[in-house]
Amino acid sequence: MRVARVVTNETCNQACRFCNARRPRERASIAAAAAVRRRIADAHRAGVHELVLTGGEPTIRPDLLPLLRAAKSLGYRDIKLQTNALLLAPPANAPRLVAAGVTRFHVSIHTHRPERYDALVRRPGAYPSMVRGLAAAVATGLPVVVEVILKEDTYRDLPDALRWLHARGVRQADLWFVSLTDANAAHPESMPRMTDVVPVMAEAFAFARA
Repeated sequence: MRVARVVTNETCNQACRFCNARRPRERASIAAAAAVRRRIADAHRAGVHELVLTGGEPTIRPDLLPLLRAAKSLGYRDIKLQTNALLLAPPANAPRLVAAGVTRFHVSIHTHRPERYDALVRRPGAYPSMVRGLAAAVATGLPVVVEVILKEDTYRDLPDALRWLHARGVRQADLWFVSLTDANAAHPESMPRMTDVVPVMAEAFAFARA
């Protein structure tokens, strides 16, 4: 099944060192509203009916709702929003996104531990907004998938992270190993050893299957 993945912008309200998408400044060729609309329309014209809006962080765009409405009006059957959920915390935001056209949320949460979260995303005080934003996404009743990056300093928490997510209504998580590209290319130590990860994954999968 063909899916259009459209980068709406390259800036973000977090600053994860391991991110392979974030840029310090926008490129007009990527973030200009006309350019984003064109990519969305071109994909639909080519016969694609599933759309992923990603970044950067799409929710920091002031024109995200009009972009979603435009995609919905074209006839996209599935519109996935990839987000860190911080800006879903205000009560009205998630319902507005759904009304504009979002059909599923993919939320990036790379640790569930409050003492680690803010340091990982390099935004002090962000953890409570993430928790509220995740709850708001779940409350919409739409599918919510949590994206989890496995790093040397986070993979051991995976079983507890899945339990934490399940207790909050999340029923699916996608697991990714950290990428050794872009700003993280100089930090191979951030990649955990596969032999160390396997038993942790086995415990996590046992919980997921139970």
